[in-house]
Amino acid sequence: MHAPAAPSLDFPFGFAQGMARDRPLGPAAARRDSARHAAALDALERAARGTDNLMPSILECVRAYSTVGEICNRLRAVFGVHKEPSVI
Repeated sequence: MHAPAAPSLDFPFGFAQGMARDRPLGPAAARRDSARHAAALDALERAARGTDNLMPSILECVRAYSTVGEICNRLRAVFGVHKEPSVI
């Protein structure tokens, strides 16, 4: 009656370190290939401007060690930010 154990995820930098928002990338930035990183973010933005499925581009960004913030910034540049209308 017990649920199976969830698969563990192997984070290369440690979960707590990777999730800290106020800390620099440190080892992640030093390890990533800057050309692959830039190309992945550019491809994501192109896909967002078109009609392509975004998931493969997002996954390539993650594989290139892009941060969630970097990915979201590119998507915000294309789609903007939703602002709920004020209703009085």
